[in-house]
Amino acid sequence: MPAHTVSHDYVKKYLSAIAKMKNLSLSDQRNFYQQANVHCVYCDEGYSQSGFPDKKLDVHNSWLFFPWHRWLLYFFERICKNLLDDDTFTLPFWQWDDSSGMQIPPMFNDSKFSLCDCLRNPKHLPPKVVDLAYNYKGTDSGIDPKTQIQYNCCTMYTQMITHSSTAPLFFGQPLLGGGDPDPGAGSIETEPHNNVHDWVGDPSQPNNEDMGVLYAAGRDPIFYAHHANVDRMWYIYDNVLKRKNIKDPDWLNSSFIFFNEAARPVRVTVKDSTNLAKLGYTYPDLPLSWLDCKPKAHRKGLNLTKVSAPKASEVLPIKLEKPISFVVERPKKSGGGQEKSEAEEVLKIKGIEFDKGETVVFDVFVNEDDTSKCNPCKAKSLGSFRTLAHGHGKKSTTSRSFAISEVLEELGADDFDSILVTLVPRRGVVTIGGIEITFVPKP
Repeated sequence: MPAHTVSHDYVKKYLSAIAKMKNLSLSDQRNFYQQANVHCVYCDEGYSQSGFPDKKLDVHNSWLFFPWHRWLLYFFERICKNLLDDDTFTLPFWQWDDSSGMQIPPMFNDSKFSLCDCLRNPKHLPPKVVDLAYNYKGTDSGIDPKTQIQYNCCTMYTQMITHSSTAPLFFGQPLLGGGDPDPGAGSIETEPHNNVHDWVGDPSQPNNEDMGVLYAAGRDPIFYAHHANVDRMWYIYDNVLKRKNIKDPDWLNSSFIFFNEAARPVRVTVKDSTNLAKLGYTYPDLPLSWLDCKPKAHRKGLNLTKVSAPKASEVLPIKLEKPISFVVERPKKSGGGQEKSEAEEVLKIKGIEFDKGETVVFDVFVNEDDTSKCNPCKAKSLGSFRTLAHGHGKKSTTSRSFAISEVLEELGADDFDSILVTLVPRRGVVTIGGIEITFVPKP
């Protein structure tokens, strides 16, 4: 149920569950802080991959993100049910995709109760509206609540509709046995998942604790409500948008170990996470106002012949220290009905090198020569590359993919032989290795 709609009796019950978890021995894997540590070790390279001791496992920035976190929520909820002796108990979700839920829910904002965490950004407490495209610069944007809600709805459309047209775009890139972590995050993991984590965390802390850094995020009870809504996005992808899950057996047969409500270790697979009916829960079918919030062109027809920008091959690789624009050639034109319906044109930024100990953010624009006038409701704003800081400063290399078929159609650029791409650094240090446009088959 949406966290902002729960009853007083429900809050009392959830408070009791959390209190019971915190009172368990620290040697009990069901203890609240041990549950937070489960997220820490799986998401901060605490484990090696089975059969590949030299390769670390991180369930972020890959196709493991959605199923692993679904299992985390599943067992957390079952532990609550067990401690409460109540099989009817269900976790709430923070409905940040709807205007009615775009604030920290009241149940998590009362400092007298254990659902509140003192390590949060004091400027982002209610009635502040969450910024789903938050690109922290040290100060808030100062946007009025009505406009922020509209921007949030446009962000939701972009991430759930535009950038989720294929399974790899939505779920993330494959992480195969023996492969390096961080092959590439899916649309929702990057935005709004990472943004909300960062927005809630306390910038006065060394690493934006709690929510703003992976090793500590699970210490804030709102983490589970946040991830329940992330999990709900997968439900919407499946049941409302009627899009396809990954069929690759390497994904389906991937497995993890969790501790169940009896504190016993159990092995579970990705395949078993794909059927909510078998897991015994579902989500209510609520209105999705963001389905009508498609970003618009506002200004079409940028004449690239009048833009003095180098080709991508003449610029990349580069350390991104200031905004940079370059021209990217398209392999073929995407117009022509059948071709467009069968394949998604994807802009992929490759060889993104960054320090995992830092939060890194840069924005991406297409066919725009004045990015200062862009916002999430303008089609030329493709979105962002964003990471969450880990507990260690290790270098990593990843990628970020954007679907551009719908965007170029909206901009009237279907027949262009090339596009102008602009990257604007917002936070952290990052090097861009390359960029390409490919066509990815639609299911």
